[in-house]
Amino acid sequence: MLVLGVLVVSMSLLSIPLYWYSRAALEEELGDQLKRINRIMATTLDQELISMLSVEPGLTSVRQQLEVSLSKLAVPGIEGLTLYKQDGTILAQDRQLRQNIAELSPALPTLLSLKNDAEPVVSEIYRLAGDKYVKASAIPVRTNQGSQVILVVWVGANYMAVINQMAGSLLWIMLASFLIAIAMTLVFSRSLIKPVRALSSYARSIQTNIYSEPVELHRSDEFGDLNQSLIDMHRDIQKQEESARQLLAGIAHEIKNPLGGMEIYSG
Repeated sequence: MLVLGVLVVSMSLLSIPLYWYSRAALEEELGDQLKRINRIMATTLDQELISMLSVEPGLTSVRQQLEVSLSKLAVPGIEGLTLYKQDGTILAQDRQLRQNIAELSPALPTLLSLKNDAEPVVSEIYRLAGDKYVKASAIPVRTNQGSQVILVVWVGANYMAVINQMAGSLLWIMLASFLIAIAMTLVFSRSLIKPVRALSSYARSIQTNIYSEPVELHRSDEFGDLNQSLIDMHRDIQKQEESARQLLAGIAHEIKNPLGGMEIYSG
């Protein structure tokens, strides 16, 4: 149980930090890339068109021009590009990469609460239908009228599939290690318990009959040394028992002779 406990604690201390450190490192790297992409896109878009659309969202031609610009910026890996007003109104978005806004709505309040000249912010990782993961970044876009327009970029967090696979692999590794540890513990415990039981049985046989046959383990480790010490003690006890018998026989002989004469004289 001690071996198993140490193994479980050790595997947990190794696996859990490995999982969270890998995920945190990848999330931080993706967030930095998102911020750089956001800055580039914010400076690339036509600010005059954004200003016109922020004042009059119903300008269809302006919206179409902005959406064409957004579609040109939709490089592989980007899952969505959207221009929002701060109140959440969608001004323009890339139609080809449009996602279900309802699934991403929990991130919008944080992303749309930016102030002018604020640094880009990134959202948490969100899981969409079909085991798809996305992460968003938002940055305020300057307009001539000073109105607040937020550019939100959604990218796929494809590494989450690898992270989840790694978590599953770590779980299987822990389970396999646990089973291997159980097998090794059983083998190891038997190698310890078997000689202990043999020595214990040998000691009980000496207690019952000092002339019992000695038990030899034929080992060269500490159990072998203990076994040899027990055999030597057994032989010493036998010698002492033999000496005691001879002494008692001599004493009985010395006492028996005068008692015999006394018995005859008394008769």
